[in-house]
Amino acid sequence: HPEAFVSGQVMGLIKRIGRDHPSLTVYPAVVDTCTANEFEQPQYHQIVTDLRDHFPALVKEVTLMISEFSRIATMWEERCIVTLRQVQSDVANSRLRRIKEEIKRVDRNVTLTTEEKEEFIKETYESIMAPIVVKLERLLKDLEENKITPYERRISEIYGDLLRSAFNSFKKPQDYRAVDQHILEPFKDLMKRVTRNSKRALYKLSSLSPVLANTKSSSIPIPTLQSQVSNKRTRVVTIQSFEPTIAVLPSKTKPKKIVMRGSNGSKYTYLLKGREDLHLDERIMQFLTIVNQTLDRSSEAASRSLRARNYAVIPISTSSGLIQWVEHSTPLFTTYKAWQKKYSCCANPVGVNKSSSSRKTRARTRTNYGTKCRFCLCVV
Repeated sequence: HPEAFVSGQVMGLIKRIGRDHPSLTVYPAVVDTCTANEFEQPQYHQIVTDLRDHFPALVKEVTLMISEFSRIATMWEERCIVTLRQVQSDVANSRLRRIKEEIKRVDRNVTLTTEEKEEFIKETYESIMAPIVVKLERLLKDLEENKITPYERRISEIYGDLLRSAFNSFKKPQDYRAVDQHILEPFKDLMKRVTRNSKRALYKLSSLSPVLANTKSSSIPIPTLQSQVSNKRTRVVTIQSFEPTIAVLPSKTKPKKIVMRGSNGSKYTYLLKGREDLHLDERIMQFLTIVNQTLDRSSEAASRSLRARNYAVIPISTSSGLIQWVEHSTPLFTTYKAWQKKYSCCANPVGVNKSSSSRKTRARTRTNYGTKCRFCLCVV
C-alpha cells in the first residue's frame, strides 16, 4: 500500500496470522519472495523472515519442496521440444530469408572485395542468428550444468553430444553463403528422438527428485483451501511422504500427477502444471471460497445446499503450480474427444468405400440410408 501507516498495519496483521496459522501464509510468502516485483519483494522478505524466526524448519522444508516441484514441472525434454520448435519456425520462416536478401545485396555492391564480402556475410549471419544462438546456448547450458538428479544425468548422457554438435554446426557453418533449410536437419533429428523418448507415462520419483522421494514425516502442510483451516486448535495435516511414481498426462503442457500421503493417513492427489501462470486461477478459487462463506451465512441458501464447487490452486512460480485433483469428474476435453470420435466414425458407415471415386459408388453412398455405424451402432 502506498500509505506507510496502512502498509505497516497490514504487514503486522499478516505476521500475526502467520504466527497463529503458518500454513495459511508460508506458501504464498515463500513463492512471492522470488516472483514479486521490486517494490513488493522487501515486504515479502519481512514476512518470510518473521516466519523463519518462529518456524525455521517449516520455511526451510517448504522452500526446498517448491524448488523440487519447479524442477519437475517442466522437465528438460519438454523444454527442449518447445525451444527447438520455436527455433525451427523462427529460422525457417524469416531469418533464412533475411540472410539470402542480405547476400544478394552484398553481391550487388561492386566496391567491396571478395574478402570483404565474405566477412560481411559472416557478420550478417551472426547478427541475424544471435537471438537463436542465445536460446540454444541456454538449452545446452541447462543440459550440461544441471546434472543433480539421476534423470538429469541420464538425459545429459543421451543428448549432450547430439545437441552440442548441432549447436556448433549452426553457430559456425562451414559455408555462410550456402546456409539453407539443411542447417536445421540436426535439430529436427534431435527433436524426433526427444519426442519419441519423452512419451513415457510413468516416472520414478527417486529419478526425478531424490529429495521428495526421501521425504519422511515433514512439517510441510498439505496444500489445501485456506477455508479448511478453521481455528488455532485445528490440527494441520502435514506431508508424511510422496508416492514413489509420478504419472505424466498426455496433454500439451505434460502435467504431472503427484500423490502425497498426509499425517492423517489419507492420500492427497495434485496436478503439477508447468508453463502456465496459475495466479489468476488461485484468485478465482479464493473468490469462490468467499461466495461459499456468504452462502453459508444465509439460511435460505443453506437449506437449498447452494455451494460453488472449488478446489485448491497453489502457484509455486510465475510459470508453474499445483492444482488439487478432483475425483469422480470428467474433463471437458475428454468429453470433446469422445464427441469427436463419435462424429468421425458416424461419417464413415459400414460398407462405404471412401477411396472409390466411381460415379456409381458415390450415388450409392448418398442413398445408403439406414446403414449402422461400425462403432456406436447408430443409424446414419
